[in-house]
Amino acid sequence: MKKERNINLDIIRIFALFSVISVHFFLHSGFYKDNLVGTKDFILVVFREFFMICVPLFMILIGYLNNKKELSRDYYKKLIPRLTVYLIAAVCQLLVMKFYQHKSITMIYSIKTILNFGIHYGWYMNMYVGLFLLIPFLNLIYNGLKDKKEKRVLIIIFLVLTCVPTILLKTQLLFSDFWIALYPVTYYFIGCYIKEFGLKISKKLNIFLLITLLLTYGTINMIVADGSRFVKLAYNHEWSGVMPLTLAVLVFNLLLNMKFKVGEKSKKVITKISSLVFGAYLVEWIFDRIAYDFLNARVVYKNRIYYYILCVLFVFVCSLILSYIINLIVDFVKNVVRGKKHEKN
Repeated sequence: MKKERNINLDIIRIFALFSVISVHFFLHSGFYKDNLVGTKDFILVVFREFFMICVPLFMILIGYLNNKKELSRDYYKKLIPRLTVYLIAAVCQLLVMKFYQHKSITMIYSIKTILNFGIHYGWYMNMYVGLFLLIPFLNLIYNGLKDKKEKRVLIIIFLVLTCVPTILLKTQLLFSDFWIALYPVTYYFIGCYIKEFGLKISKKLNIFLLITLLLTYGTINMIVADGSRFVKLAYNHEWSGVMPLTLAVLVFNLLLNMKFKVGEKSKKVITKISSLVFGAYLVEWIFDRIAYDFLNARVVYKNRIYYYILCVLFVFVCSLILSYIINLIVDFVKNVVRGKKHEKN
């Protein structure tokens, strides 16, 4: 009997994409170039911190969905469609750079850029490939532990290695930051743990903690900025930081346990959009450029926030449409390859 699809996971994936695009609104609209003063800027800081859960949500979701994957040829074959989507998305970006931005793009530059994941936002694909290759071995570690207590210890150790240093780096305390870059594995194990045991907190407490932490983090950031520009420190900027980690876990748990009343037609739409999220992330930069080149040339910074919804929705929808086209091409290539295999047989 086929297991019913959990629509909550699709909603988490879609919300993660929306959060990515929202974070990039702050990046491209001039937020980091202006001084933070007053209630309006405090609200912007809070929203900025909230949307920084974007990539952590993806990483937790990967752990949640893949905690039982085993080492096999069939498992690694599943990476091929992802790489194909990346390749087409990279070519699209390079074409935009050449014909829209009028940059000199040579064949050698293109090949180097594609191979070293050097396209805009290509770092995510770089991370994804590495994590994908490691997943069967990470599962051997996680599933090889005897009980809940040992699995908690594993996660605590990774938090100590990858998260705690981001709190202490700017203090006089000595603490190694060597392992911080392993933070995707921390999120992966958190996803595995949530899948197996869940988080035993009520919905009301979850919401209370989320709001409290958002207001606390917003206040801390305003104090650190002290009337000047937003200060990017490890604890609030990189995804290993305590701010995005705690918020992402709470949002993931909240959305996972929400009871969404969704009809069959709506489920199909949500499922389809969810399947396009990966490609949309990789091509989003194209529409960022179009949206913010247009916005920033016509609207002063202080008024750009009023165009947030318009810009984000434009980038969101256009990215999904291009991702849909890319996935059609990938499916076509798959069918051609399958057809040739059948002919040989």
